[in-house]
Amino acid sequence: MHIKNLQESFRFLRKNPILYLPDILMTAVTSILLYYLYLYTNASGFLALFQSTELASFELIKVFLSENLKEIIISAVTFFLVTFIFGVGVIIFKFSMIREMLIGKKISLINSWKERRGFFWPVVFLRVIVYFLSLISIIIVSVISLGVYFLLFSLNENLALWLAFAVWIILGILVLIYIKLAILFRYPIMFLKQTKQPIQIIKESYKALKEQPKYLLETWLIVIVLTIIFWAINYILGTLIEMSLSFLSIITLVTILSLLWRIINILIGITVDIWTTIYVFLRFKEKTKQ
Repeated sequence: MHIKNLQESFRFLRKNPILYLPDILMTAVTSILLYYLYLYTNASGFLALFQSTELASFELIKVFLSENLKEIIISAVTFFLVTFIFGVGVIIFKFSMIREMLIGKKISLINSWKERRGFFWPVVFLRVIVYFLSLISIIIVSVISLGVYFLLFSLNENLALWLAFAVWIILGILVLIYIKLAILFRYPIMFLKQTKQPIQIIKESYKALKEQPKYLLETWLIVIVLTIIFWAINYILGTLIEMSLSFLSIITLVTILSLLWRIINILIGITVDIWTTIYVFLRFKEKTKQ
């Protein structure tokens, strides 16, 4: 069943290359914004000075921060706002197109653009809720870890520290996995069922986990395994390409080939993301038919 869903997901992606557009635009906007902020904060001058001077790096960082604090704050706020707002638009575009594709309609950029207003604030509030759920969970795990530390501190300080750290890592990973499973179907619920109430979406997604935990765990594991496989292949190919380029002496050719590989690398990452996203949507659609 998983193989069939993965094959169908890839077939949808192969027949609808327009699905790449939102993520490509997001990557382009982020790259251009980072480049201009890099120039605006005078980071280029700092890096050049950092490589040439013999002063301690900590002192250089202090000087750079003190001289460019206003620019850094403005750049950070600008980057967050632009990427957040544009990122919400990308989510709406991508998931609207996936919905149209899965219900048998022809993908339309115009229809996706028209729907952005209806989904903008629901997506924003949903992302905020997920963020706070994760933050609260981390705080609770940290408090538990501190409790373990103070409980064992009087017996052995080193043992208490290591056990508290182990509890924080293990419990933190388990909690974050549980949250990920609980919200796995949040966007399929929002876009396939046209549900725009963030709290209701979280409740329905969590209900799916309670009713069919094995189904959601299998779905999430397939996504993770597929992502790891592509990451490993990408890493191996990247290492081999870098080794091959090191033997070339023509700087222009090396630059062109490096840039070409970076573009291919980005496209591979986008492909995996869209492929797994379609797979999750298909799994949700399959679940609702059961």
